[in-house]
Amino acid sequence: MGVLDDLAAENAEFVSLRRLLETIRTSEGCSLQQAADWLSRKINRTGESENLTWCKLEPGFGIVGANNQHSDFAWLGLQRVVNDGAFADGWALADGADHYELLGFRASEIYPILEQCGVRLSGTATVGPAVKPAPVVPDWMRALIPRNQITLGEAAAILAGFAPMGSEPWSYDELSEIAPWRKALIDAIDHADIVGGTWRSDRDEQPLSHADIRAWCSKWGHTWPLPQPNPLPSTESEATAEIVRLREIVDSLEKNIAERDQKIINVKGLSNARIALLEADLASKVTSSGWNLSRGRGFR
Repeated sequence: MGVLDDLAAENAEFVSLRRLLETIRTSEGCSLQQAADWLSRKINRTGESENLTWCKLEPGFGIVGANNQHSDFAWLGLQRVVNDGAFADGWALADGADHYELLGFRASEIYPILEQCGVRLSGTATVGPAVKPAPVVPDWMRALIPRNQITLGEAAAILAGFAPMGSEPWSYDELSEIAPWRKALIDAIDHADIVGGTWRSDRDEQPLSHADIRAWCSKWGHTWPLPQPNPLPSTESEATAEIVRLREIVDSLEKNIAERDQKIINVKGLSNARIALLEADLASKVTSSGWNLSRGRGFR
């Protein structure tokens, strides 16, 4: 990859707030205000926002994390679009740079999250091999993925789109979104669609079969956002893409091993040649001086 290709690849990895909103608007056929409102709600969720970092694309530095002040400006700019339905005119940093162009996200972080939510972004550039990117898994999900049981309260929160293990109490609006899922899960438990264990005073602590929750969601067309550990591809194209990607990795490793082995052979050859030269030189000096190498001392 040359200098221009390298710069283009890094620039394409940065998605400005303006470009992101325009892309969502075009891809989804919605208004700019609806795109901003939807994006604001998604990145304001505990799960997604923990996995996203506002970034800046700075000449000479590339993509860097935005400081607190700039992150606040980016959020303010997004809310201006939510409220006004348009980009704010003249909304700029002290140095005159446009926040909507200066601040944004990494494509590898924001695009997979949006696609997991059903937003298929058309016309976006793909950096690297044309393979499906690995889904971005928020940190709070990682501990839940291998669990055999998930509590009723956790499952209801997850289905409502929230991280279930936040330290802050649920707001009224959040509880109103969680409540229908809680009722639906209880109904599934009562009708033996989901196996549930025993609980004490708080039914939200009732353990439920993780596999049953996933099967129940699949049965009724609900999205269970926790990915399966190492899932197999669901389509032939995905399987082919993964095979190609893994073969490229293997080929690269084999090439690196071959280059390493060749370097070892070269170094070994040079070392042996140097050793032979040193031994010949030493033997010549011993012969001329009368030193006895076997005894470690010379004699006259």
